[in-house]
Amino acid sequence: MKLQICFGLFLGLGIAACVLALISKYIVLPKTVNDEIGEAVALVNGTGAYDRWKTIPLPIIYKAYFFNVTNPDDVMQGEKPILQEVGPYVYKQYRSKFNITEDGDTLSYNEHQLFEFDENSSYPLTDSDAIRIVNLPLMAMIATTEREVPPLLQVLDRMIPKIFNNPKDLFLTTTPRNFLFDGVILTCDTNDIALRIVCGVIEKLAPRTIVRRDKGNFKFSLLSYKNDTDEGTFVVNSGKTDPKMVGQLSSWNGYSMTNVWLANSSCNAIYGSDATIYAPFQTTESIVNTFSVDLCRPVSLEYLEAIEYSGIDGLRFIARKSTFSSPQKEPLNECYCLNKTSGILGNDKCLLDGALELLTCHGAPIVFTHPHFYLTHEVYQRGVQGLNPIPSKHQNYIDLQPNTGAPLRGSKRGQFNIFLRQVDKVSLTSGLNTTLMPILWFDEGVELSDEFVDQLKTQLLDNLRLLDIVSWAVFAFGGAICIVSLIALFCCWGAKKK
Repeated sequence: MKLQICFGLFLGLGIAACVLALISKYIVLPKTVNDEIGEAVALVNGTGAYDRWKTIPLPIIYKAYFFNVTNPDDVMQGEKPILQEVGPYVYKQYRSKFNITEDGDTLSYNEHQLFEFDENSSYPLTDSDAIRIVNLPLMAMIATTEREVPPLLQVLDRMIPKIFNNPKDLFLTTTPRNFLFDGVILTCDTNDIALRIVCGVIEKLAPRTIVRRDKGNFKFSLLSYKNDTDEGTFVVNSGKTDPKMVGQLSSWNGYSMTNVWLANSSCNAIYGSDATIYAPFQTTESIVNTFSVDLCRPVSLEYLEAIEYSGIDGLRFIARKSTFSSPQKEPLNECYCLNKTSGILGNDKCLLDGALELLTCHGAPIVFTHPHFYLTHEVYQRGVQGLNPIPSKHQNYIDLQPNTGAPLRGSKRGQFNIFLRQVDKVSLTSGLNTTLMPILWFDEGVELSDEFVDQLKTQLLDNLRLLDIVSWAVFAFGGAICIVSLIALFCCWGAKKK
């Protein structure tokens, strides 16, 4: 009898251990884990997360691919452009935050950016290579004059040879260094009255990619406004109170809404992260939002598949296919249609699928698409030769460790284009067939280094695995006690019957 009581006590102990293990695994452990993660990711001065946020420890790798035009003479006569991709020209982009101010759960800051050409990663290409691409400043000037001051078009036509050094077509022979950073010179240092009028209009309507130099000349460069400077003041959540809000943007340059898109519309909302920090506790149902300063709008990413990176399990998120869909296919995008860009449009006077007009964002008639016209309307794809859209190479994605939100690997990719088309009274455009013309595409990416992979494993993930192992060990121990006790009780019961 005493032996049966003893075994019964062991059975009760085993059941209690199993219950305790289950409670620990599904109630206590998740809360402990979440609390530990919340403390680890919050942006608190003096912590590792804050230091990595303040100065991104790894350079972001910026790759530029240009589209050489191989048949410029034919294009000027209305033939289809034949393009040859040249690249990548690789730059290291260093980012560090300054003017950091804390106010409750928010952090205000500016972020300095610096580009540095990476000769080794670009080899055998150099940033002094000759490239022949569409003359973006010339075509943009023509389109802007047509839209803003059409009576000046005839004067502009006479001044183009002086400003652009007697161009024979609408294509520019330059170098990656000059086009991106050092600049292409627009000549305005003259006493010609007509030229001074045109140059005055240039100065008044110039986008941020065109700046005045000494002697009255101007300089165009695509990225110099982003280099060795910052892009304004941002306010984000520190995640101290709610870890799921860490890094989420609430305002840019003092505003929670932009004035870029349709007035008073949801398209002007500012939200999401800056694509370098992400909230923890991601699942396959999560929608990951980032805010792109280059596009003046948020971009949403959705779950695609599970991945593994250097032994760490992760989730891959890609940009939603509807992000740049036309309003006819995605009505929520109607407020991104401004009807200010002339070219190949739909019946609603909006751009076709996959294209976003950046006129009010950049101040120039640039059209943004995915690289190689991936997910872009076939009319745009058929307008040129030499493109080959491939999802794995041209889609936007981010791989996240789901518990911590740590970015393991990702790429922000896009392509800048401009419409080549006939413009009345501008002789250089007279033979053109309307085409959405690719200029270049970029891949702005980052991969977690081995050093930070080891840190992530040892400082957090290994501890989480250990807690999980302990809970299962307790459950297994309790289960073993239950089994042994039951066997002993049955043996005792059988012996008693005999």
